[in-house]
Amino acid sequence: MKKFTKVFLAFFVAALTSVNTVLPAHAEEESQSTLSQAGFSVSVVGDGTVTLSSGDFTKTLSDGETYSADYEEGTEIKIVSKSNENAVIDDITLNDSTISGFSSGKKSFSFVYTTKTADASFNVVFKQKENKESTNKTKAEAQSESQKYTGTEDENDGVSKEGTDQTDTSSDKTRLVVEGKKKEVSAEKGAVTAQFGKMYVLQYDSKSEATNAYEQLKSNGAKVNTEQVLSVDDDVETTDEVSTDVLDTAINKANDKTVKDYTGKGVIALIDTGTDGSTVDAVSFVDNDVTDNFGHAKKMIKTIRKQNKNAKILALKALDDNGKGTTASVVAALQYAIDSHVSIINMSFSGRSTEDKSLVDSKVKEAIKAGITVVASAGNNGSIAYDYIPANIAGVITVGACDEKGTILSTSNYGNVVDWYINADATSQAASTVTGILSKDGKVKEDKAKVFSPKSVKYASYKGSGSNKSDDFTTDDSGGSSGGSGSGGAYKTSSVDWVIYDDENTALGDASDLNTAKETIKNIIRKKIHTKYAEEDIANWTTFVTTGTDAHIKKILSNAVEQCKKNYIKENGDAVGFKPRIVAVGICSVLYDGRLVAPNKVWKYDLSNAEADDKVWSSKWDAAAANASLQHHGTKYNANSNLFYAKDTNGTWGLRSLKYLGTNSLSGQDNIRIIVLDDSTPGPQKGKLSIMKKSANPEITDNNPCYELKGAEYGVYKTKSDATNDKNKVNTLIIGKYDDTEKNKNWSNEIELEAGTYYVKETKAPKGYALNPNAVKVVIEAGKNTWIGEESNDFVDYPQSDPVRILLGKVDSETNKDKPQESASLEGAEFTVKYYKGLYDEDPATKGQTPARSWVLKTNENGFATLSGKYKVSGDDFYYASTGDPTLPVGTITIQETKAPTGYFINNEVFVRKIVAGGNKEGVDTYNQPEVLEKVIKFNIKKVQVGTTTPVSGAVFLHTKPDGTTESLTTDEKGEITITGLASGTHKIKEIKSPDGYQLNPNEVVFNVASGTGKITFTSGTNSLIAQGTKDSGDGYATFADKVNPFNLKITKTNEHGKVLKGAEFRLYSDEECKNVVDTQISDEKGLLTFKNLDVEKTYYFKETKAPQGYRIPVDENGKAYVHSVYVSATPQTNTFDFTIDNVQYNTSKTSGNIRLEGTKKDRVVAVDITNKTTQLLPETGSNGTILLIGLGVAVIAFALYRSSKEKHKSDVKE
Repeated sequence: MKKFTKVFLAFFVAALTSVNTVLPAHAEEESQSTLSQAGFSVSVVGDGTVTLSSGDFTKTLSDGETYSADYEEGTEIKIVSKSNENAVIDDITLNDSTISGFSSGKKSFSFVYTTKTADASFNVVFKQKENKESTNKTKAEAQSESQKYTGTEDENDGVSKEGTDQTDTSSDKTRLVVEGKKKEVSAEKGAVTAQFGKMYVLQYDSKSEATNAYEQLKSNGAKVNTEQVLSVDDDVETTDEVSTDVLDTAINKANDKTVKDYTGKGVIALIDTGTDGSTVDAVSFVDNDVTDNFGHAKKMIKTIRKQNKNAKILALKALDDNGKGTTASVVAALQYAIDSHVSIINMSFSGRSTEDKSLVDSKVKEAIKAGITVVASAGNNGSIAYDYIPANIAGVITVGACDEKGTILSTSNYGNVVDWYINADATSQAASTVTGILSKDGKVKEDKAKVFSPKSVKYASYKGSGSNKSDDFTTDDSGGSSGGSGSGGAYKTSSVDWVIYDDENTALGDASDLNTAKETIKNIIRKKIHTKYAEEDIANWTTFVTTGTDAHIKKILSNAVEQCKKNYIKENGDAVGFKPRIVAVGICSVLYDGRLVAPNKVWKYDLSNAEADDKVWSSKWDAAAANASLQHHGTKYNANSNLFYAKDTNGTWGLRSLKYLGTNSLSGQDNIRIIVLDDSTPGPQKGKLSIMKKSANPEITDNNPCYELKGAEYGVYKTKSDATNDKNKVNTLIIGKYDDTEKNKNWSNEIELEAGTYYVKETKAPKGYALNPNAVKVVIEAGKNTWIGEESNDFVDYPQSDPVRILLGKVDSETNKDKPQESASLEGAEFTVKYYKGLYDEDPATKGQTPARSWVLKTNENGFATLSGKYKVSGDDFYYASTGDPTLPVGTITIQETKAPTGYFINNEVFVRKIVAGGNKEGVDTYNQPEVLEKVIKFNIKKVQVGTTTPVSGAVFLHTKPDGTTESLTTDEKGEITITGLASGTHKIKEIKSPDGYQLNPNEVVFNVASGTGKITFTSGTNSLIAQGTKDSGDGYATFADKVNPFNLKITKTNEHGKVLKGAEFRLYSDEECKNVVDTQISDEKGLLTFKNLDVEKTYYFKETKAPQGYRIPVDENGKAYVHSVYVSATPQTNTFDFTIDNVQYNTSKTSGNIRLEGTKKDRVVAVDITNKTTQLLPETGSNGTILLIGLGVAVIAFALYRSSKEKHKSDVKE
């Protein structure tokens, strides 16, 4: 019994434990470690602020404030330090050590700190910015900090002194400024300290190294200068030091700056000492501060705006806070101005013109070539402006200073290179005044109050009553040949007379001791001067000072000319042909052993008296003569080309070398002077004629290689009839034949004519010009030269040009008509038209050319545009013909569409057209109008069945336009929709109705059509049901893939007698092994169950998993429940629906039987009838029979325990 009991208990326990008991499963709990925290603090000392930010937290600290907090490890904190106006950041430390990457002197500094496990203590210290004027550093201390350049500054004392640029004597370092290609400076790469574009600054430790590099760079083709100092043109004190390391840093920084384009905006580039804060932008090439701390630029800005209050100024700081700059800073600033396409450059600074400033010269000419107007001050050296740069550069508008009466200031430079004189305190102010006038009015006009032409000004001392195109000096309306002198013209102090001496040694006036004086003078001129002093001892080549009063000197000059005229009349009978010229000869002193040596101890005039160590210095005498000026108490006397005339005397000693030589005193036997008044011998009663030709429209022709006045020919005739008919020509004038100089290039040759009346008419037009048909009357006076020049408009030609009626026309590229498609428009397209001075076969921009003018024009409703204000959107002024109509000059234009009209793509083609000269009329017809093809913007919508290329027609899409309006579009038989001529802006496409049998695509396509270009970009995402993009043509497309509607599987459960059975359970699986359950359904009282929304193109498996009460699950021969399969493929577009049950295929025709198709194309149902056979009833799972079985088991166990207890009791009794 015991054995039975044990076995039974084991069996029962095993049965009980086979029941699955579900217990709650608790997620495993892990304790996270706490992040470490550390202290963080920031303290601020000085004139500035520190801003802290981390996430949403922001705090700003100022002087004396501290912030501290604890932060978790890994927290990022941004720290931004900014100094106030007159301060800089001195130091930023972390735990008492300066942070990496920081250097003192910055205005602002920011960084991000990530907290660590250790405490972090930051200190930010600001200090006041150093005031250069009040610094206590010695010059030696300052030079030890950085390499500096120095130069001497001329004093404005009215005496011309040659300024010298020199390096700091504390260092042998020499710097070169080079412009060239990288390969040309590659060998000197290690010496490069700064770069701006193609300009490089090279620094060498010795002059010998620099010299070798100089020669090598020259041989490589580079332009090379040694670095020189330039200074402001103002009567101010300036230091001679330029800090080159700071300058190099500034140039490198400027090189990294993105240059702004100011094309057509009338911007003035002021190359000076900085900005006052009102300029459109400011860039420094000398230090790290664009502010004008010197004050000179502020004056210039104020002066410019006095003339044009709306002037837009770009401040380019090429001169430092001491008014000094170098070749490098100025060249870099000029390049920046050129790259910025400014309209005017103002330069109120100067330097002595030397070979080592040729880079400035070439860069200024480059600016002028680019169409930029360049204005420069003449200089405040009281000397000839030709000796100073940039005043002497061809093409520059050079401006001097005068008083309200037109008298040139004693400090102002002067001479032929000066274009205007302005009533101003200094030439810098004068230049900025002209800049202001030009920026507002486009040209300068003389008013003889503020603005004076060179013809209207007076020198500070006596000048003749007039002058003309020649270099003659005149006091009245006469002059003489052969010259002369007399007691009236002599100025006697001691034993030396003022002697008038002539070419032919004739008509000499009376003078005291004339014979002695004459022979002495001849010896001086004919024999070269010799001296025992070395060349370097010559100290005062250019300093000559007279004695006596101003009035006395004026009287002497006037009397000498008048006496000469009398002698001329005495010899020739009248004053016809008298034109005096004056040459003054003098001697200078030398500086020897630190002492000034008088002239009589220096010069010896007779070679027979020369000592053994004396040197003959004809070349040095020539140099002295070329640079000297006549002075008297600091006032110049006619020290210009109108006073002294170059002409040989006696054919022995060339007075050309003495052109600018004056006197140094009027006393002393050894200091002999000579004034020569001389001219040609009078001939027959003839006069001379030369004409100057001008353009009638300089705006078109200036700096334009398509136009050239040179080569024009004029016939000279005795009657107007002869001139009109080109008969009996007397002579010919040819423009450009006067001489080979640039200044006279538009003058004709000079011809001699008998006195009388003539008619001059153009017979051959110059390049690019129309022939002038007018015959001009000219009167030739005996003994006079007739020069018809700038003031006359008789000899002007109109430049040829094409008054284009239609500049361009747009047509649709598909229709080839000027009619747009659908909602597109040909109106409103914008084209950028650029005009280039020159004839080019290709786009001049590809060759680095800059357009002279450009315009943006828009098309009308027919797609046409013309040169008219009606069509102009922006740009420069048009060019105008003499008729007042807009015109295109001879040259090249490019046309490119820069904004497409509504519904079209932009056409990026650059059309190049040439306008060429031809014939003799002003108007030519050589422009070939381009036809600009416009491609309309399209968007293609395509509807297909998912997973196939089958097109789906009848799908309805909603198109939402940029203006919010909508339209419904339906796919055609190809499943497509094409939208043509899309407007710019955002478009939305979404399916709103699908054909029967298909699901609605839930996705929306959103895209943008760019204004002006038509470029399509998508802002909506992609997925398996949408394919979107752009074609090579630029058109957009979107393919919508629609799924086929799902189908239902309906099962009817019956027995063999056709009775519907309730309670049958079926499961649907996605795999044949029936592991992955998709759905479970139980038949209802009608014996029906349905598996809904099943995907097509997918095989499903289903089987009965529980039979109705009283029935069993049908099984196969192996005793396994039957597993059925169902597969559906459908193409609603073609009304195709194929379904397969247990590998037997059916189609839409199978609509009856145990397996059949029900429903419509929109809602398909596959119906299957399954039969169960009747069998013995078994208790259902979960019924009362199970409870009875368990109760029986419990009773058996109780009985077994009872028996076991009873047997044990018997055993105990026996014992």
